[in-house]
Formats: sequence, C-alpha cells, structure tokens
Amino acid sequence: MRKRGIPFLLLLSLVTYAQQRTWESYFSYAEVTSLFSGDEFLVNVSENSMFLYAPSTGNIQKITTVEGLTGDPISAVYPMTHSLLIGHENGVLGVYDLNSNSFREDPSIALNNSIGADRKNIYHFTSHNDLIYISSGFGISEYNVQTLAFGDSFYFGPNGSQIRVYQTEILGDYIYAATEIGLYRAHINSEFLILASEWENIAQGSWNALFILNDIMHGIQNVNSGIKLYALNSSAITLTKEFSGVFKSIIVNGNEIWIAFDNEIIGLNRDFNTIQEIKTTDTIFEDHNLQFSSVLKFNDTLFLGTQQNGLIEYGLSPQFISPKGPFLNEIFHVALKENEIWIVHGNYSRFYNPYPLESYGISHYINNEWDNIPYDQIFDANSLVRVITNPKDDSEVLICSYHSGLLEVRNNVPNILFNETNSGLTPFTSPGNYTIRIRDGFFDSTGNLWTITALVAEGLKKRTPNGNWESFDLSIAIDDYTLETGYSNMVQDASGAIFFGSLNNGLIGFNEQADPIFKKLTTGLPNEDVRSLAIDLDGTLWIGTTQGIRVLYSTNQFFSDDSIEARQVIVTENGNLAELLSSQFITDIQVDGNNRKWVATGKSGVFLFSEDGKETLQHFTKSNSPLPSNAVRSITIDDRSGKVYFGSPLGLVSFQGSAFAPQPSLENLEVFPNPVRPEYQGSITIRGLKSNSILKITDISGNLVYEITSEGGSVQWDTRAFNGQKVKSGVYLIFVSDQGGTETNVTKVMIIN
Repeated sequence: MRKRGIPFLLLLSLVTYAQQRTWESYFSYAEVTSLFSGDEFLVNVSENSMFLYAPSTGNIQKITTVEGLTGDPISAVYPMTHSLLIGHENGVLGVYDLNSNSFREDPSIALNNSIGADRKNIYHFTSHNDLIYISSGFGISEYNVQTLAFGDSFYFGPNGSQIRVYQTEILGDYIYAATEIGLYRAHINSEFLILASEWENIAQGSWNALFILNDIMHGIQNVNSGIKLYALNSSAITLTKEFSGVFKSIIVNGNEIWIAFDNEIIGLNRDFNTIQEIKTTDTIFEDHNLQFSSVLKFNDTLFLGTQQNGLIEYGLSPQFISPKGPFLNEIFHVALKENEIWIVHGNYSRFYNPYPLESYGISHYINNEWDNIPYDQIFDANSLVRVITNPKDDSEVLICSYHSGLLEVRNNVPNILFNETNSGLTPFTSPGNYTIRIRDGFFDSTGNLWTITALVAEGLKKRTPNGNWESFDLSIAIDDYTLETGYSNMVQDASGAIFFGSLNNGLIGFNEQADPIFKKLTTGLPNEDVRSLAIDLDGTLWIGTTQGIRVLYSTNQFFSDDSIEARQVIVTENGNLAELLSSQFITDIQVDGNNRKWVATGKSGVFLFSEDGKETLQHFTKSNSPLPSNAVRSITIDDRSGKVYFGSPLGLVSFQGSAFAPQPSLENLEVFPNPVRPEYQGSITIRGLKSNSILKITDISGNLVYEITSEGGSVQWDTRAFNGQKVKSGVYLIFVSDQGGTETNVTKVMIIN
C-alpha cells in the first residue's frame, strides 16, 4: 500500500533553448480543454499545448513542445509563483519555469509498471503547506514542490487497492477525495494516511468534483443526464441543487459558483440562486456554432472555454482570444505552395476504412496568418486526406476526399466538388453504399492531372488541361480491384511512368507507351502493402511498406525486365549488417535538395538518411525533439528555406533543415552562418548551387583545405580540413563550378575560433 517516490528526472533547460532555434510549432488552440488562474494571467490548455493570457496587457505566451512540453495530452495544471505544475493523461509530471522558459519532466508515474496504463492519468492538484496532492487514476500521491520529489502514495480502494481519484480538497483537519466508488475523507495530519483504514467512506457512488463554499465542502455527482450538488455537513449529506446537461467543469470565485455545461454556463450565488445564464444559442453567439468546455472568472471578467472556437472573453461583444492556428492538431497531410501551408484533417483506418466519416474544413496558412476554410464551405466533402498543388496554375489547389470525390479550390475559395456527375470520376456503389475514395493525385509536366481511386476497376484517371477525362483499367494488373480499399501516394519518373502502391498487390507501375500498360511488382518487397513512394535525384524509387523499406534502382527497366525486383538497403548497426528500418511501418518518404531521405514511421518518429540510406544523419522522436508524437503521418519540405514540416495526430512542427533545391545558375551563392563565431558548434551551409557542383575551399594563401561535390542545391562543411582537424581562424575562399565547368563563382567565409 505504501509507494515511495522516484527521484525527479531533469530535462535541462539547455535542451529546450537549442530546440527553439531550429524548431517551430503550429498547434491548434481551437479546443479549450481546461482553464486555470494564475496571479496575473490565466492558463488556457488546448489538448497538448497551452497559452498564457494576461488580460491587463493582452499579451499571449504560447507554450508547446518547442518550449519543452512533452506533446502528451494535458490533464491538470497548477499555477505557482514562477512556474506551472503540469500533469498529463499518461502520468508524466512536469514543471515549466516561467522565468527561464524551460521544462523539467518527471516520468515516475508514467514509468511505474505497478500502475496500469489506464490508471496513470493525473486529474487534479491540491496544495497544502509545501505539498501538492496529486489526484490520479491509482490514488493520491504527495509531491514536494521545493525538493521536486514524490512522497507517499495512498491507495484506499477495497482491500487497499488502487482507486481512481478525480479531485481532492482540504477543509479544516480533513482531506476529502472524490473517487469512482465514493466520497472519502481522512485527517490531513495523520501519520498513517498510507493505510486504507484511515480513509473514511462518507458517501457511495461515483463523485466527479469537489468545491468549498460558505466553509462547507460540497460534492458533485453525475446522474443520468445531469449533475447533483451536495453539501457535506458533519452530520449529513444534503442535496442543494441539481441541473440537467452535460457537465464540463466548476469553479468557485469568492461567493459565486460557475458551472460549465456543453450548451450553457450557469452562475450561482452563495445561496445557490441563479445569477446569470449564458447559452450557446444567445444572440451574441449566433454566428458561431459553440460548445462550452470550461469557465473561469478572472478579475471580475468571465472567460469561456469552447470546444471548437477557442477562448472567449465574455461581454456585450465577445472577444475571441485564442491564437490562430490549424482547425485541429489531428494532421493527416501537409502540403506547401509558395509561402502557403495547406493541411487536411481526414483519416482512415489501417485498412483504408474512412468511417466514421469526418467533417472538417481545410487549414490554410497564407500571408503569415491562418485563413482557414470551414467545413460549411466545402460542399459536404468528407474525410479529406490529400492536398494536390498545381505547379502551372498558382490559383488552383485540389483536395482529395476519401468519400466524396475531388474538391477544387481556386484563389483560396472552394469552387467545385468533382464527382461522377461533373467529371470522369467513378464511384463505388453497392446496396446502401456510395463512395468515391481518391487517395492521391498530381500534375505532370504537360499539365495533365492524374488521380487514383480505390475499389473501382477504372481507378486511374487523367484530366487533360482542356478538361477531358480518360480512364485506365486497373484490372490488367490487379486481380480483384474490389479488395483494393486503398493505394499509396503517386510518383512519376523521368520517362513519364507512374507508380503507386496498393494494399494487396505491391507496387503498381503504369506507362501508356508500354505493353501491357500496367505491371505490378511484389518480388523483393517485405509484404504487399505499399504505403509511400519517392523518386530521388538519381532516379531511384524508394518504396515504403508496412514492414519496412525497399528501393528500385532502375525504374526504366520496370516494364521490360521480368526479373526486376526491389532491393533491401543494408546498413551496419553495432558492427553487424542489418536491413534498413526492418519491420517498420513507413508512412511517408521525402527527398530533400541534397538527395537525402526523410522517412516517417508509424511508431518510431522521423529519420534522415544519407543519399544511399546507409547512414542515419538524424533520428527525431518525441523524447529528443519537439515532435509531439512518434506516429508521424506526413512530411513536406520547403526547398527554398530548407524547412521540413512534420504532421502527426498530435500536431504540426517544423525543423530548420540544411538542404536546398538545386538552382539554375551559381549567381546567388550564400554561406551561413558567416562569420562563424567561436560559440557556434555546427556545420556551415553553402547554398545556391547547381546539382553536382564542385566546391574547392582554400585559405587566403590559396592552399586547398577541403573539396566536395554537391548532390543538390547545397552542401555542409564542418570547417575541418582533409586531415580532420578544425581549420584555423581566418578568411576562406569557396570556389564553385558546375559539373561541366561552364559556370563558376566564388564566395568567402570568415571563421573565428
């Protein structure tokens, strides 16, 4: 019954500072999950991130994984003088220092194997003297905020078993606990709180919350379709009030009680008489489809948390406070178009089932702000899973729906939903079933639009620039197309051949000039479920499956060579040969401007591999980076800035990469950082290169110290000479020529050691 705390584990603030320089976050603040009050600010929790809002100044401070948060859903916050105590659904406890903007993490509960995964949730914090009492799924734990260490834990369920405690409060000599099986209390100064016999059961049933009013403890029970409020007097438990509605939260502010239901906020005085009612149907909210989640009164002003509209400062004209961001943190696909970010939030199951259908809009970042497209403007298109940009028409973006067809957006306004009534798209129909499941598409160099649709024979479609549609019969390569519930993304090689993966038939290739025009390949694949494809700068096809990764070195022989097969990438791990990413679920593959491979996985975060895949250059996970989840669904690369975006079920972040797209000439060479100062520990980047540019670096006297050939539009130099030693301080000249020697340029960099 007695559990001693595990020492607090420190995550140094230096790690957070390093992350802030290279990472950015793009979280949604539309869903307010809870509100808390500090001395000069209120804390708005939005799923797995938060922001602080100071009403007196209007200042907002975002706190996300880039600032050190774990990315896990936040379930409790306790504001302290210069810090925030933060609890998570998975049991991780953290302290965020408001002065240093650093986060220290204690995973003691999360790592405790004696506590079931469903009982690690931290529900509430209560302060008493120097101790914090943590209400959790297993009981109550003491935590000392001065020493940052756990004390005792109290299990007082039947026979001393674990018990789900939703909240504790302290009044007089007693600590009260609202639990899943009853209301309990114990003497707060008892030396034997670890004994279940010390905890008196004063009421049966499941109790959700506690509050103190008029120096009397009160409890809340969820009953049927509402709640009941009880006064816990020393001699009796008395019903004081009951309400119908979906209960969300309750706060006490002085002599007032404020209760949040999903459709209304109710204020009560100390006698439990109603002093105010705020409904989602009130006239001031008529342009917003509101659902409440929480309420807070701060300096005589009411703040309302909502489930989709962020934080509202209530008044005659409500003010919407939350920072703008994507509609949701549930990111399915991210695409870039010039300086714009496009995000869709649809989904499907492991086997491509889109049900239950999702009705979300499109998140869109343009002109340095979020200008999202709501669902009511997209013609009821459900389960949006892919964004297609048109390189020949800046005004057009197409969105793939995995149920409704193909949505065209022109000049940032939804224009038309293509289906079988107005295009060549083919639906799958059966009794009681209608669906057009478009997984992906792309525009070829001549402006043709290609798309792939699941479950139908003529699933490969081509729309010409003049609007004519043509269909191609997949049954040439696929025995039973009705079992192909989904395909991977589509890619096209230099010869014009198109490739896409399938659920049951491996890699599918299509070439209008070949005979037959379709061919499938399963030989050499770890399984037949292909999820992601990418063609690198050398023309090699990288194939991601649910069981690992393969490469096809000669796509030009795909249709003519019956013996062609996919190959493993063999790497060295701890002195032994191994298969690259064996058994990993590969969700996305992207090639950067230096021909390196960014690979997203379903459980292991993101990898950056060298050009041939044999060297791991980076491996980002939620434990060593601001990734909010190890399940990464989408990667996209901005070749102009080098920034790499990672979309996950728990949010979007970006990393400042060092690879840039090849340039048509050498006239815009850049070196950064420049000068290189003593405190800088990384490599310098030289960009503005053509593919296969030759770089020779010399000192000011003309002595050659380093030489390298670029794969893409940039290279990195670690400022070491051929002998492996750091070069001396001084000015170094960088001579660049293209592969044929027809164009040259020179630049310089100053290095200060």
